[in-house]
Amino acid sequence: MPRTATGWALIAILISSGAAKAQDVRWRPDYNAARKEAAATGTPLLLDFGSEGCTWCRKMDATTFTNTAVITDLQKAITVRVDGDEAEVRDGHRGSELANKYGVKMFPTHVMVDGDGRVIARAPGYMEPQQFLSWFKQSLAKAYQQSALQPSGS
Repeated sequence: MPRTATGWALIAILISSGAAKAQDVRWRPDYNAARKEAAATGTPLLLDFGSEGCTWCRKMDATTFTNTAVITDLQKAITVRVDGDEAEVRDGHRGSELANKYGVKMFPTHVMVDGDGRVIARAPGYMEPQQFLSWFKQSLAKAYQQSALQPSGS
């Protein structure tokens, strides 16, 4: 592609849409290990509750969680994927028990907690990238406001 204004505009569109991404969200599968990491580092924990058959969860994976800005901002939290329908013990927990513990009534639901497992914010349902970013940033600010910690990178 020639380096014309049109070529650069196309590259900018691909990057801003999330189609060209350098990394993915680092989802941890083990809630207990992630919570210990959150407590040790003072970093908030983002729990992403979903299930295998959840259409809106798959849509969020395909749109919101591939967005470059979302991926970048999620590096400010410890991210954990939880299958809220999971009844078997996996990695020291049952997904269905965690869903009940955190008041999850539908999938997807996103819950930000601190290292002690206290709920900071909860958002049920599918969110487009900008809506998710707005919720995430407000929740992150609330997490640091409730603690004596300072956000990393500030």
